[in-house]
Order: sequence, then structure tokens, then C-alpha cells
Amino acid sequence: MFELNIDDTNIFSTKKDPQTGNHYTYKKFQENSQVEVHDSAGKLLYEGPYNSDADKASVPDKFREFIGKLYSDILLKKDDQ
Repeated sequence: MFELNIDDTNIFSTKKDPQTGNHYTYKKFQENSQVEVHDSAGKLLYEGPYNSDADKASVPDKFREFIGKLYSDILLKKDDQ
């Protein structure tokens, strides 16, 4: 499941990883981006900013690839709107 909500300055997207059951969330409010990862029970596994290259590099390896794909999906869907 891929959910995407966009308005003039805000973006909210969530996607479930079918392999792990983790839920990935990307939020952008004005110029500040944030990512969150929750397990299938809702426990927060990771939360952090997602603005700079350093922020993106600080995401734990086990979550980085899926968050990168989620972010790419958002950019593609946003361009379609």
C-alpha cells in the first residue's frame, strides 16, 4: 500500500514493506522533511530528519534502501500531479 497526500507546501506519504511488515512514513512540512519507521505492532524503530545528504546517510542501513525508494516514488507521483 502506498499513500500520498500533497498540498501546496506539505507532503505526507506512507508505505508498508511487504517483506518486514514495517511501515515507513515520509513527512514534509514547508522545508523540513522527516522520516519514521514503525514495526508491524506500531513500535517506533527510527525517526529522524531527511533534508540533507548527511541526514539521509544517518538513516540506519537496514531502513535506508526502502526509504530511498519511498522518496523516489513520492517524486515520481508528485511530478504526475
